[in-house]
Amino acid sequence: MDRIAILLELNSRRTWGTFTSLSRRYKTSRQFLYLLQWGFRSLVGLELSPAREKPSPRVEVVPDELLLALRLQGGVSEGDLAAIFRDLHLPYQSVGAISGKLNHFAMGVPRELPKVMRPVILLVDEIFHHQRPILVVIDAQSHFILRAQWSPDRQKDSWKALLQGLQAEGFEVIGIVADMGKGLCGGAKAAEIEHFPDLKHLLRPLDSRLIQYERKAYRAIRQEYERERIFWNAKGVTHQEKSSVKYEAASRQSGKAVAAFDAYRYLMEELRRSLEPFDSRGEPRSRENVKTNLETLISLLEAEFNEENTAKGTRQLRDAHEGYLVYFDRVKAILAEFAEEIPGEILRESSLAWQEEKKSAAVKSYPLKKAYRESALDRRFLAESYLENGPARLEEFFRRLDGNVRSSSPVESINALLRDYLNNSRGQISQEILDLLVFYLNHRVQGRGKYKGTSAYERLTGIPETGSVIQQILSYGYAEAA
Repeated sequence: MDRIAILLELNSRRTWGTFTSLSRRYKTSRQFLYLLQWGFRSLVGLELSPAREKPSPRVEVVPDELLLALRLQGGVSEGDLAAIFRDLHLPYQSVGAISGKLNHFAMGVPRELPKVMRPVILLVDEIFHHQRPILVVIDAQSHFILRAQWSPDRQKDSWKALLQGLQAEGFEVIGIVADMGKGLCGGAKAAEIEHFPDLKHLLRPLDSRLIQYERKAYRAIRQEYERERIFWNAKGVTHQEKSSVKYEAASRQSGKAVAAFDAYRYLMEELRRSLEPFDSRGEPRSRENVKTNLETLISLLEAEFNEENTAKGTRQLRDAHEGYLVYFDRVKAILAEFAEEIPGEILRESSLAWQEEKKSAAVKSYPLKKAYRESALDRRFLAESYLENGPARLEEFFRRLDGNVRSSSPVESINALLRDYLNNSRGQISQEILDLLVFYLNHRVQGRGKYKGTSAYERLTGIPETGSVIQQILSYGYAEAA
């Protein structure tokens, strides 16, 4: 007994499964072992449970700080904020008082954009609140929000004024990546800024058709199973013959639907693969090769799937893919810069490592995500081992490739954050409150992910944050009041 008790005391706190293994070894119950341990601890005077720490003294609540933290970080609506403050017997116990205080802090935050000495590529989009558009512009590399402003419309003149305003503030805009909206394209052309089609928007109409073909195939399969069940349950020769005819028709229809889905999925996979910057060997795809493959795949889609919705997607891709081909020219130029100091084989491995890192972040399937990530890490380790000052050089190479933007997905993530805030607000949001939210999003430090420990402001300017974003807003608000 003593031996068992000592083994329990020595191993139970550091080895998982101690009670199970000892109960099997000595052929006894776990309950007996728990009682044995309790008796042993009582005998030698050990504490049965760890001593609880004394609760720390209550921290003094600062109403202004709590208000901003709950509203901006927590996304609490103004009505719920008023209820919370009433329960805590704090100031600002009405929606009007909370709204007034938020407006006070909104008036204090600075609105001047930081100076940037490098050329920038912009990601632009719009969101709607109460059927009014908000035009959103961010820097593609840092994800810093340059503009989020109310607009009477999203026509050519509105976009032109916004883009020219950024140019007037000293930004050297070398291009924008966005959808193919008519007003947006016209505004960019009027501001003499090159517009690059967004890959996601180019393929979205065709991707939606893939989902429809999949659903159609599953419906046909279910119908086939149902007709088969009815056939086997049919009574009488006449009923069986009719059921057999319907089952065979359903089987043919199911085969056609599955074949159509498989063919469409294959063409879409080939289409996406042909738009990747590097092939399976790590060689960059040339503009001419990509153009030829795209035209072939578009022709196959038009020939095999001539439904109206599919034809609309292929027409959009055919009309806009010329602007997207510039992306491959920039990839070729980047590789030419690094080819002088990085050997060809290592450069190809580095290119594939970057591409597979991007794939691991994009796919939703965890096994596929894990496979891409492990492959990217292996290729990256090989490149870093060969190069002198490998990690730093490889990071510079990856940074240059990241700067060659082909998707406006980051601006859609920003739009989602703005939309959540707008949805839990009462009434119309003023431009000042919108500026407050933009300041918060630009200066908040990321807690996880690729940009963990940095803010969009730090990534844009290289200047670290001097304190939490809530403290910065408070300091500006108190300075304004003084």
